[in-house]
Amino acid sequence: MLRTSDNSFPGAPDASALFQQSCASAGINLNVKREPNDGYWSEVWNKQPFCTSYWGGRPTQDQMYTTAYLSTADWNDTRFNNAQFDQLLLAARAELDTAKRTQMYADMGEIQRDEGGLICPMFNDFVDATSDRLDGWVENAKGFALMNSYAPLRMWVKA
Repeated sequence: MLRTSDNSFPGAPDASALFQQSCASAGINLNVKREPNDGYWSEVWNKQPFCTSYWGGRPTQDQMYTTAYLSTADWNDTRFNNAQFDQLLLAARAELDTAKRTQMYADMGEIQRDEGGLICPMFNDFVDATSDRLDGWVENAKGFALMNSYAPLRMWVKA
């Protein structure tokens, strides 16, 4: 059973229904349960075995792997546990040779692809924009869109 909620990400229930239809085309019966928004992150995500979630981008591959796929990560929602992946991740942080480090991250990606439990049906595009008629814009160092969604609260139209 795939558990989902509008709170998971905008359009998650619709995306779940599309996934259910794709599974049916392959002869796989998938039940979808729409969970209440209230308590989704505390009662469903990282507690139930199969649910929808959203990951915002991270500035580095290391940060994403550390946050979501390291076996000891608190937010490891797929319960991915691979000793070779963990070892490569820790070693890549200390590797000064760019080509070697790049290959190590590529190897981790292949391990994740071949053995991980993530189903990633889409990547969202995020566009930041401002105008010379606006003030208060601050680039977000973490790469989150629209000043980590604070733009409507912290920007103003110039007089």
